[in-house]
This record gives sequence, C-alpha cells and structure tokens, in this order.
Amino acid sequence: NDKKKQELERSITISKKGNLKNKISILRPEISQYTAWYDQNKYFSEIKLNPKLKNIQIKMISPEKKWNGVQQVKFPIKGNGLYCFFSQLIECAKYTGFLSKALDAKAGQMNFYLLWDGFPYINNQFEGLEEKLFVNAKLVYDGETDKELKRFSLIFGSQSIVYLLDDNLSMSEMYWVSQGLSVRQQY
Repeated sequence: NDKKKQELERSITISKKGNLKNKISILRPEISQYTAWYDQNKYFSEIKLNPKLKNIQIKMISPEKKWNGVQQVKFPIKGNGLYCFFSQLIECAKYTGFLSKALDAKAGQMNFYLLWDGFPYINNQFEGLEEKLFVNAKLVYDGETDKELKRFSLIFGSQSIVYLLDDNLSMSEMYWVSQGLSVRQQY
C-alpha cells in the first residue's frame, strides 16, 4: 500500500565545476540540504559554502536544542584544497580525472577532504564517526574484481568503504562493512 510508505531521508547536494590552482578540474561543493525523520521527528540541515570567507554556514532545525541554530565552520586548511561531498564522491573523483589516471596506471591515491552532506545528523547514524564536518580522506585504487568491476577504497579515520565501478566509472556497488551497509545500483 503506497499510503503506508513514508519517506525517511532526503538529500539534495549541489557542486559547481571549477579548477584547483588552474590545473585540476574539480567539483566545488556549494550547498547541501538534508532531511531525516527519527522517531517521527523531522531533522533538517543546510550546508552552504562561502569560499571567499573560507567558511561554511550550517543551518539546523530539529526538536533537539543542541541541533538547532546556525554555525559557522572554517575550512580546515589555508589555501586551496580538494573537497568532495560524501554523496558525490565518485562523481568528484571522476571529474578530477583521478579515476581514469588510476586505472591507466593500475595504482593511485587521491587525498582530499570529505565533506559530510547531512552533517551533523548523518554522523550520529553511524558507529565510530566523529562529529566533524570535514574528514581527512583518501581514495585508493585497489584493482579489479573477477567481474571486471574497478575497485576503489575510501579510507578515513578507522573506516573503509569499498566502491565497485562499472566500465563507465559509475558506482555499481558500495560496501561499508563496519557499518553493515551495502548498496547495489539497479539498472
């Protein structure tokens, strides 16, 4: 019955094409809106980047006092750096050219800052995640599967997520073993 289906989570994430030091094409995170329902309560966050001020504004609306209001968070480094929204990681890595270069070399690592769209609520959904908006991360080429899917590992803190990509470098499968999360794309 369709009336019984209820939306539990919604995420909208937008990045803009740009360049890093006029050398590397990047997807520059711009804005993310995340809504989730926990115990029939609505939690909303909006993350909006301001590159000129080198900060991010986080707007939160929830039934809990600690997760309400507006915060300003400074970028973790001075100067330029690569930042990717979690939900756009594969597109971000593909746009920089890293995925193709790693496949050609059969090796490679992309260092960047992972930006949690859905912060702070998404960080509390999973075990062992710090309550930080930015996380130092790396995406590492790990070879191919016997089905010729390209394997990359996202490594951050004590966490590791395996992504399997098809010939178009689109995500086919994702495994976050420590969280018990598996995702497979249906075509």
